[in-house]
Amino acid sequence: MLAGLVSLTAAMAGMLAPWIHTFDLLANLILHSSAFALVCFLAARRTAGALAGIACLLLSAAIAWSGFDLSVTGAAPPGSVARAATLRIVTYNMTGARFGPDAVQALAALPDVDVIVLTETGRGRALIPQLRKEFPHATPCASRESCSLTILSKHPVCRLASWPRAANHPEIIRADILAGGQILALYAVDLRAPRPSARQYRQFEALAAILARQPGAKIVTGDFNAVSWSPGIRHLSVHAALQHPHGYAASWPSILGPFGVAIDHVLVSQGLDASAPAAIAVPLRSDHRPVGVEIAIPGMGATQGSVPSCPGMANSPPQK
Repeated sequence: MLAGLVSLTAAMAGMLAPWIHTFDLLANLILHSSAFALVCFLAARRTAGALAGIACLLLSAAIAWSGFDLSVTGAAPPGSVARAATLRIVTYNMTGARFGPDAVQALAALPDVDVIVLTETGRGRALIPQLRKEFPHATPCASRESCSLTILSKHPVCRLASWPRAANHPEIIRADILAGGQILALYAVDLRAPRPSARQYRQFEALAAILARQPGAKIVTGDFNAVSWSPGIRHLSVHAALQHPHGYAASWPSILGPFGVAIDHVLVSQGLDASAPAAIAVPLRSDHRPVGVEIAIPGMGATQGSVPSCPGMANSPPQK
């Protein structure tokens, strides 16, 4: 009974996060807290508590639903568009990952993947030279002290930019990728967990300010340490004109599988079409699950003669 009351209170506090950022961490768990409270009240045979739990769970589901943008995902199911017209991106936080001899094969064998974004790479940097056999274009570290992000691409990388991590500033790497006759700006990000919540929200504000100054369509992916309906991602979506594809891909902790929390995302600019995000099973013991999204490349009517060239780097330098 007490556990149910505590969980119900936590869920209700999480719903106040848009106005009280102290509750941002609880906002990530409103679905889980509501469901756990309902189970506790049902087990204790408390009718009033069970009804409160059902109401809280329905309200939490409505809040979660509002974090997705139905206009991003087209009517066609993922994979139905010709491969030449799409870019498949997988984002993977490698925290605590344990690598066996088949680690490289497991990542390289992910189906139809064009780009892998690795966050909190850590010991995973040792895999990058071998992964470059399949993904020959890789980004360097943002700085000597800031090296938790890596972008690996099968397509040429035309331009690189980076923003090292600071107290109220997330680590960011930008890679302009030439794919399908178009140059797409891909941003890899790694935001800190909401402890304290106010610092994470300031990181979202800094990220939104940087992205708002960058022209053109954007793909922003990585570990946001926040669910799509969190105040931070809502702020980012509004001020950087980004949208979250409709779908819930539980990525953390991996031990919970589909019942975990979706904190690894792929956001896209308005006008870009993306499939629903999907968690991917890989035989690596990270505490996150990889999340993949398929993005339709705009302007596919370009002829061979009008394909843009790749200014700057035709082959990005290796990860150090």
